[in-house]
Amino acid sequence: MINGYFYINDLQLIGKTVNESAYLYKNKNWVADRDSIIHHRLSGYCSITKTIGNPHMLVKIDEITKDEAERLMHLF
Repeated sequence: MINGYFYINDLQLIGKTVNESAYLYKNKNWVADRDSIIHHRLSGYCSITKTIGNPHMLVKIDEITKDEAERLMHLF
């Protein structure tokens, strides 16, 4: 998994990955991404078609810088 920060467009969430763990920024706290939202978006996994690499899923996440993530965290 890529270490970094992400913006999940369809859910309007900030996420981050550290080593093999993923976290979502919710209610001003980092919580574990137990539903694998980040991993599914990065791999393009579609739960409807059960496929990987689905372009409709890949566009739902953008990699952002730490500075961008921190700026967005202040808006939520």
